[in-house]
Amino acid sequence: MTPEFSLLVNPIIRRTIDLVDRVRVGTAELKETRGDLKSLLDQADRQAASSGSRVREDEWNLSKRVLVFWLDEVLTAANPQWQSITLEWEYYATRDRAWRFYYDWETEAKRTSTPNVAELWYLCLVLGFEGDIGNAFAEHLNTPIPVGISAEDFRRQWAGDLARLIVPLESRALEKIPLQGTIEPLAWDSRLWDAVRWAAVLLVITLVLYFIPK
Repeated sequence: MTPEFSLLVNPIIRRTIDLVDRVRVGTAELKETRGDLKSLLDQADRQAASSGSRVREDEWNLSKRVLVFWLDEVLTAANPQWQSITLEWEYYATRDRAWRFYYDWETEAKRTSTPNVAELWYLCLVLGFEGDIGNAFAEHLNTPIPVGISAEDFRRQWAGDLARLIVPLESRALEKIPLQGTIEPLAWDSRLWDAVRWAAVLLVITLVLYFIPK
C-alpha cells in the first residue's frame, strides 16, 4: 500500500483487531466499540475528502466498504450480538456482506480499483473474512464453483488471483501493517529492512490463508 493510503486504513485495521480480542472476552461494550470504529471511519472519510488527499475518491469509497464488511464479519464472529448493530447497515443499508464481499469485487472493484484496493481486499480476506463465496458466485454472479472444488479451495484460488494484482514490494515504498492488535508498528530502519519485514508478512499471510480452518 502507498503511505497515503495506509494512513487511512491502518488505524481502522489495528483498532478492529484490538477490539475483536476485547469483544470476544467480554471486556468491550458493543455500542461503545461501534462508536469507536464509526468515529475512525468518519475521520478517514474527512481525510480522504480533504483538498490535499492523494487517495482517489473512488479508491477510498471501495476501501471503506470492504473495511466495513470485514470488521462486521470479525466482530460478529467474536460476539453474535454484533449482528444487530452492524456498521454495514449504518452505511449501506445491507446485511448481505457474506456474498457482497465477493460480488462487489468481481463486478466493480476488479474493473476499477488500484493495487491499494486489491491489497486491502486480500488482507481483509486473510484477516478473518469468510462470508459465503459459494452463494456469491452461484446465486449472484451466475458462475457456480466448479464441480469437485470445495468452497475453501476456491476461496484460496480467489485469494491468489487478488495477490497477483498487488504491486511488487520492490517497486514502491512500503507501509507496515501489524496483524495483531497488541503489536505496535516497527520503527523505520531502512528500505531493505522494510522489504524483509514485508516479505515475511506476506509469507505469513499466505500460510494463514492456506491453513484457515473451514
